[in-house]
Amino acid sequence: MKNLLLAACVVLVPSLSLPAQKLLLPDGGGRIVQVFDLGAPEPGPAKKLAVPGDPPKEKVDSQQRTAELLARFVKPALGSGDDLRVLGGRWLTLLGSVEQAASLEALFAVAAKHRTTAITVEMDFLNVKADAFTKHWRERLTAVEGADNRRFQQVLGKDGANALRNDLANLPADRLQAPTLTVLPLHPAQLSTKRQIAYVRDFKVVTDAGKLIAEPVVDSVEDGLEATVFAALLANGDITLTVDVTDWDVKEPIPEFKTTIGVGNPVTIQLPEVTGLHLQQTAVLADGGMVVLASQKADGDFLIATIGARTQPK
Repeated sequence: MKNLLLAACVVLVPSLSLPAQKLLLPDGGGRIVQVFDLGAPEPGPAKKLAVPGDPPKEKVDSQQRTAELLARFVKPALGSGDDLRVLGGRWLTLLGSVEQAASLEALFAVAAKHRTTAITVEMDFLNVKADAFTKHWRERLTAVEGADNRRFQQVLGKDGANALRNDLANLPADRLQAPTLTVLPLHPAQLSTKRQIAYVRDFKVVTDAGKLIAEPVVDSVEDGLEATVFAALLANGDITLTVDVTDWDVKEPIPEFKTTIGVGNPVTIQLPEVTGLHLQQTAVLADGGMVVLASQKADGDFLIATIGARTQPK
């Protein structure tokens, strides 16, 4: 895994909603609509938009992604008929219970209080052979229920995290040590090792100077890893961390086969084989703690991700 890229997604810490921003629904179910302000539009000259009054698509996508991440922190968890999304490019809107609204208010209040408190996130990604996983990792982790011993996880305190970091250098694995990320509360950050691999998907027949020519149709597939982390501080000093890791593996060299299209010599078409997996976890860590995620890949190896988080001293 090479070509490590890092991107920080800017998100404003929402302001606490006012009583006037709560709306009790008339269905008798006790649910409310509550709106949180993600902040005024950025200052500066107005930009020409594709649709007047609409925010740019990339900003909308980022905000909706933030809403999806925030939804994991809502207590009780969002259920059937509940919703959390950004409206109008600015207004984070919750459809849910009073208790769910209160959990978001508490989360935003702590984030606002510690808006300048930096959180350091350290990540390691390891590709481990199945026998090495059984020997060195299996007893350290807890199997995920219903995953047929193919997915594992563990939350470690500060001492356990430090002990594992010391062991990593001596454990057999292909290791990618990602750069340390520094994020603010409720500010997602993303890193990526993804690369585009081009291949010949097909051929089309074109005419050139009266001659029929087989022209290749080129496409691409993605190979590599992408991780998103999203952290929040709790009132007791713990760190709530949500992690998404997606890994794509493209078999190389790409399998090929020859065929004829009725023009000239046989042509070679490539058929990429892509496998992937997705790791996801939301955990409450002690300051300096770590979450460990592991999943077996299609080739039998295990992808292990270790994600540690600690606040930086002021």
